[in-house]
Amino acid sequence: MNIKPEVQIFPLRLLSEERARNLLDTLSKVDGVTKMEYKGFNSKDKEDFRVGWIWIEMESDEERIIDGIKEICNEILPFGYDIKTGRFTKYKATTADYLRGLVKEE
Repeated sequence: MNIKPEVQIFPLRLLSEERARNLLDTLSKVDGVTKMEYKGFNSKDKEDFRVGWIWIEMESDEERIIDGIKEICNEILPFGYDIKTGRFTKYKATTADYLRGLVKEE
């Protein structure tokens, strides 16, 4: 199984839906990005959705891909962010997924 590396972006402020959409649209154009996920929160009045984490799966952990991601983040997130490379999201079903009935056996 080929496990692809990821980059985790943790903005130092919660992102508005508009800024997050702009960031994700721009990051999707980086050569080598294969998948993106994010985690966020609804506001107390359920009017706004704010994004707090972004995970980007890459073909490889080549510096050119990571540098392209950092360049975009520097432009769209001027208030700062933390970035880490590793594996942060599930890449295969777990035993718990089978027990919860989330995976159908063939």
